[in-house]
Amino acid sequence: MGPVLLLGGHRPGRRGDAAAVVVGGARSIVTTPPGETDLTRLLGALTATVREGSYAVARTDEPVSVGDGVDALVVEAEGVTVVASLEVAEARGWEIAFVGRWVTLDVHSSLAAVGLTAAVAAAFAEQGIPCNVLAGYFHDHLLVPPDRLDDALAAIDRLRTGRGAPAPPQGRRGV
Repeated sequence: MGPVLLLGGHRPGRRGDAAAVVVGGARSIVTTPPGETDLTRLLGALTATVREGSYAVARTDEPVSVGDGVDALVVEAEGVTVVASLEVAEARGWEIAFVGRWVTLDVHSSLAAVGLTAAVAAAFAEQGIPCNVLAGYFHDHLLVPPDRLDDALAAIDRLRTGRGAPAPPQGRRGV
């Protein structure tokens, strides 16, 4: 990969500003991520929607693309992680590592927001709720065990109403 160059009038913290970034000769436009960044407002507006059905987090070496029951892909050096409907993952014979219900946090959080996933993770950890997180452009998505779905939704509700929200970070402490 060649040098990374930042071109244009990008000013951090200003919504809607754009900059041209050149990476290895390819040019793309980068904007300040839209959405809410204030943790207090994010938590105060926190609601969730649950998708129908169960979803599998699986591994595959075969070529796969989003669609036809495949909802997300993560390409890693060791292989491809697939999030798909449980039925699709089983039918394709993928190595399933986790089965969960898909919970979408409805608040439009910025990709630059700090603390939302940490707050949710802390609330879930207090209750011993496993969770796998996917960050989308508009929303964060959580995969939780089907038998802990009600507990997860209750923890999200407690965060929204301030009955379980962790204290906001006060800055870095000694390393």
